Amino acid sequence: QESVMQDTLRPDALPFAVFRPEASGSLPVNMADALRRHAEVVASVLRAAAACGHVAIVTLARQDWVETSINNFLPSLQEVMTELSIDVVYARRSLPQWKIRSALFDDLDVFQLM
Repeated sequence: QESVMQDTLRPDALPFAVFRPEASGSLPVNMADALRRHAEVVASVLRAAAACGHVAIVTLARQDWVETSINNFLPSLQEVMTELSIDVVYARRSLPQWKIRSALFDDLDVFQLM
């Protein structure tokens, strides 16, 4: 049985436009705590999904966005991703470059090709 969970694991629902690092360069305590709790929930969801089968994260984000976000905001998930052998698939890379160029040339929405 396959299921799709879209945009539910993202930390970017937080108001990053309002984010202001402290003088030390670290996250404010309340944001760090919120991200830690978020990472715990995400880890639980990923473990529950992995109990049902192989898990993959499919995203339209740019290459390495998921890994960069995990490194910067949810570092405790690195171990979970490795432990569960979770693949990250970047959908943008699934389209050949010629199709993207052709769509742009014809004034089409590239993402409707996917």
